[in-house]
Amino acid sequence: MVSKYDGSKNAMPQMSLFGLGNKTGIEHNYFFALSPGSEVRAQLCLVAEELRTAHALNGGWVASERYHLTLHHLGKFPEIRTDLVARAISAANKIQSRAFEIKLDKFMSFDSRTGKFPIVLASSTESPELKNFWQLLKNNLLAVRLGEHLMNNFTPHATLLYSRQPSKEMPLPEPIHWPVKDFVLIESLVGKSEHIELGRWPLTELCREGNQ
Repeated sequence: MVSKYDGSKNAMPQMSLFGLGNKTGIEHNYFFALSPGSEVRAQLCLVAEELRTAHALNGGWVASERYHLTLHHLGKFPEIRTDLVARAISAANKIQSRAFEIKLDKFMSFDSRTGKFPIVLASSTESPELKNFWQLLKNNLLAVRLGEHLMNNFTPHATLLYSRQPSKEMPLPEPIHWPVKDFVLIESLVGKSEHIELGRWPLTELCREGNQ
């Protein structure tokens, strides 16, 4: 994943904050997401390889560097939206939330109108911490007038493949435990299969017992 972020919570991407930016001929899809750490990313790669060999799934596999769990879509545009990015960063800067953990323990497919069925990893139980964080970020986005593309429901998942056929729901042999320590703002260059990280915000680490 390419990054335009320098690590400071209040940093802005290196682009003009005036107007809509330059038209490039490429569609720009903006969204907030959770990005897995190296250990979780390796586990996702292993599951993808097992699915590839054991279930003979065909289609377009997602590159491991683009694995993520989408929180909120902000829209897809023909031009760079620096105005939208500035407001999104403003909303993210106001987030105060503790780190938490999610569990992915099944794979399944979503319905498709395009003939490409997303094969995803998901959870059999809802995570209250993730749902609360999703709602907190949504509230902040609404406050900066970025609610046009926000959804009213949330099914957390990490997509591994866009398959030519659907797959039945099955449990994973071993669940993936994903420590959520930060969240990111991503610009996806549609058609180039490239993700650009525009911002990353750490969550507050939980105090360990005995160190409180």
